[in-house]
Amino acid sequence: MNNIFQYSTKELQTDAFLTWLFYSFNDELNNFTSLFFNKIGLCSHPDDEISCISVLRQEGKADLLLECNINGTERSYLFENKTYSTIHSNQLRKYKKLFPLCDKYIYLKLGLINYEEKSHALREGYEVIDARELYNALIHIRKEHFLIEHYIDYIEKEYVSQQNQIFDEMVKNNEIKVINCSDKNKGQAQQFVLSKLHEILATKHGFEYLKFRYSSNNGGSPWVQLSIATRPNAYSNMGESIFWRIDRRDKKLYIRLTQYSNVTETSKSIKYANRDILRLKCSSLQSVKSLKLGGTQNKGLKASEILIFFFKENKISTLLSVLPILSEEVVNLYKTTRWKV
Repeated sequence: MNNIFQYSTKELQTDAFLTWLFYSFNDELNNFTSLFFNKIGLCSHPDDEISCISVLRQEGKADLLLECNINGTERSYLFENKTYSTIHSNQLRKYKKLFPLCDKYIYLKLGLINYEEKSHALREGYEVIDARELYNALIHIRKEHFLIEHYIDYIEKEYVSQQNQIFDEMVKNNEIKVINCSDKNKGQAQQFVLSKLHEILATKHGFEYLKFRYSSNNGGSPWVQLSIATRPNAYSNMGESIFWRIDRRDKKLYIRLTQYSNVTETSKSIKYANRDILRLKCSSLQSVKSLKLGGTQNKGLKASEILIFFFKENKISTLLSVLPILSEEVVNLYKTTRWKV
């Protein structure tokens, strides 16, 4: 199918489609308004009376402000829509402050929603809707307009099918080709692995310090990292952190434990001494013996490799079962070791 949405893939696409859809519920799609509203969580019953739908776009920089009448009561819903980007600064809190009387605040994202951003959105009082939930709500009205059919086909191909493969098959089949395909999934599979680790460490192991980040290298290949411990003022007034990072070396995907500090040449020898201590202690940990350890390199001053595991040599399911325990062991020794200063 020559799909109209494949030619407009930026974030405003979601805003435009939803705006068109909500206004269409006033007239040509009027018979399906309450069905869709119910499926997406905007009303309680699929036979509610819904009318007077209007949409404000980019009001106070919020993506959509939906206003309507449900069973004789005025309602309003604020949408923050994303494709692959994530929450920045305090935007969700800012929108709630600008529009304090909304009945619901909704964070809708088509790309994979990692544990960090989902937790953030929920803490700020937003309901979270992903691509699969939007798809399941739209599928009931698929045949009612060609634009709906085009949009469903587009998000199914571009987002839903990839996420289904990541969620349902990647760990089971150790699908390295999927996790290593940056052109198609923008690092979503890499995010999935560290997001699962993040969730386990936060909810089952009670980690005090966890920071999740993702971006891409100069060549475009995605990387994801999860910081698990930090030492403030490790080198004079410069702090240090350790994190798990998923990246690639010579086209081979790995997850590695990294020691990082934004040090200068004057602290080089001390940082390298601490690197060697940490590397020796970590490689001797009991949990490491459950995995095939790769060879670390000594390149770089600020970022130093401590442990490295290549996905080709370690099953994803094994990594996800071992890494939480290994992370706990690493943080315990990181906190109790006497470091060079």
